[in-house]
Amino acid sequence: MARRLILTLIALILAGTLAAGAWHLAGTPEQARMSRLSPADAVSIRLQRPDRPPVSLERRNGDWWVTQPEERPASGTHVRALLRILDEPQPETRFAAADSDPATYGLEPPSAVLEINGQRWHFGDRHPLGEQRYVLHRGEIALLPDHYAPLVRGPWQQLTAEEPPR
Repeated sequence: MARRLILTLIALILAGTLAAGAWHLAGTPEQARMSRLSPADAVSIRLQRPDRPPVSLERRNGDWWVTQPEERPASGTHVRALLRILDEPQPETRFAAADSDPATYGLEPPSAVLEINGQRWHFGDRHPLGEQRYVLHRGEIALLPDHYAPLVRGPWQQLTAEEPPR
């Protein structure tokens, strides 16, 4: 009888712990992201820079390929780095582009435009006080980490793979 009571108490404690954990997870709000699109949903990427020809990439059978200016296998590492912008949390510092002059932030014209499945991010100047860059996306100017700029502004060859995908 005592053994049965102990097992029942252990089962109740475990059930209570699981219920409390589930309640906590359900109550944790999901952080808003820059895009509703996920990296897994991306099928096309396009980079436009005023001083260079456009660069296009597309997903084919799960592998990424540079399709313009030349057709080559893409670097999975660099493509994943570009697609991280989709998971970027909604920045605290953002404001409506209509309420300001985009040229003030280097956004007219932008130094680069990243387009993923038709969604566009216009890259402007670097913020003077930090490792952030002004980016125009969906009518808002936001400050994003500056680590995207070298990928969108660098030579297109950096997006190519060393070896073809298997």
